[in-house]
Amino acid sequence: MPPTAPFEAPSLEGLRVTVPPPRTVRKEDVVARIELLRREHGTVKVLSRGEAAAMGDEVVVDSVGFSDGKVLAFGVEANRKLDLVKDPELPGFAEGIAGMAVGSTRKIHLKLPASWPDAPLRLAPAEFDVELKAARRITRARVTDPAFLQKLGGASLDEVGQKVGLQLQQEWRQEAEARAAREIMTKLAARVSYRVPQDDIDEEIAARWQEAEGKLLQQRKVHESLRKKALEAWQGRARLREEVAQQLKETLVLEAIAQSEGVEVSPARLLEEAGPVLAQLGLDAQKAKQQMEKDARFRAQLAEKVRRHKTVELVMSRAKAKVSDNLWGI
Repeated sequence: MPPTAPFEAPSLEGLRVTVPPPRTVRKEDVVARIELLRREHGTVKVLSRGEAAAMGDEVVVDSVGFSDGKVLAFGVEANRKLDLVKDPELPGFAEGIAGMAVGSTRKIHLKLPASWPDAPLRLAPAEFDVELKAARRITRARVTDPAFLQKLGGASLDEVGQKVGLQLQQEWRQEAEARAAREIMTKLAARVSYRVPQDDIDEEIAARWQEAEGKLLQQRKVHESLRKKALEAWQGRARLREEVAQQLKETLVLEAIAQSEGVEVSPARLLEEAGPVLAQLGLDAQKAKQQMEKDARFRAQLAEKVRRHKTVELVMSRAKAKVSDNLWGI
C-alpha cells in the first residue's frame, strides 16, 4: 500500500518551467552511436566456465572493495556488467580481471586514483575481491556489411548515419522533456512545507544499501562490524540523504494528489493501463501476467507504479513545461 501523505495536496495551478533545448547532433555523436550498434549487432561467443576473459570482452562480476581495513563506500557491486577496457576512474581494475577464468575469484590490488570521491582515500592502496560470473566475446559487425546496414534501416552508411542522427535528436529531446518533468516535480514538492523525518531517510537508505551491497557482503561472510560501517558510510553521505529526502517527499506529494484527484487503477485493466510502466521495466504484458501469477506482491507493486505514473501524467497535463520555444505536456 502507498504511504498516506501527512499533508494536503498542493495546488497544481501555475506550474511552469523552461529547460534549454538539446544541442545539435554532431558527426562524432553519430559515429559513436554506430560503434555501439556494431557491438550490439555483432557476433557473440559466450565463454564457458573455465575459459579466460581478455581485454575487450564483456563480463559480469561480483566485486567487493576494501581499503584501510574497511569496505569501500559504494565499492560493492553485484552482477556488475562492464567491458574490459582501461578505465581512468579506476586504473588497473579491468586489467586485473583480464586473464581470469569464468567462475573463478581473484584479489585485485591497486592504488585508488587521485580523483577518488573520498578525499582521505585518494592514492590509497585498495583490494577488490572479484568473482567473474560470466563473459562474452563480441566481434563487432562490419560497418560495410549490407546485413548490418539493413538492420539499422538503411541501404548505405550515409543513409544509416542520417537515421541514427534523427534518432539521437529524438532521444535528446525526450531527455530534455524528462528534465522538465523532474523540475515540475521539484517545484510541486516545494509547495509543501514538510520535512521528511531523519528516521525515514535512514530506513530508505538502509533498504537501498541492503539491495545494492548488503546481500553480497552477507554472502561473502564479511564481518558484521564491517557491514555496519559500510551502511553508516551510505547513511552519512549528505548528498544522498538530500536526494532520498526529496524522492520520499515527492512520493508523498504524488500520493496526496492521487487521493485528492481520485486517481485509481482498475484491477481488471491493470495490464492495459500498465503499458508505459512495463516498457520502463523491460516487460511485455505476457511476461508481466506470468510474474503476477508467480508472485502476488508483483501485482500490488505494479498497480502502485501505474497509479504513480497516472498521477504524474495528471500533474503534467496541468503544467506548462517548455523545451526551447515548444510547449508540451504528457
